[in-house]
Amino acid sequence: MLVMLLQWLSRAPQSDNRMPDKPPIGPPPDTPEYMYDAWVSCMHWALGEPEIVEAFRRDTGMMWTPGKTGIDQLIDRSTGADYHFISAFVAWANEHIWGPIDQ
Repeated sequence: MLVMLLQWLSRAPQSDNRMPDKPPIGPPPDTPEYMYDAWVSCMHWALGEPEIVEAFRRDTGMMWTPGKTGIDQLIDRSTGADYHFISAFVAWANEHIWGPIDQ
């Protein structure tokens, strides 16, 4: 899952045209641009912590896991399952971990 998150976040959020009808995945709108790298690191860390992922799954009911075979990964990508998981995780982590920016 970490590789998938990094692939999504290593691009500018608006550069992914695969799901043009879906909102971009990114930090909350009040996050200053200079904090983007810190936000990416926070998301990377959060997705690598089993306790955090378990709390996300418990709170949201999302039990999806990345496909283990190439064909399963292609199916996940074509159906948008990977996008839906990552976008839900990021939204949850933005609220529960990253939080609002106090300026």
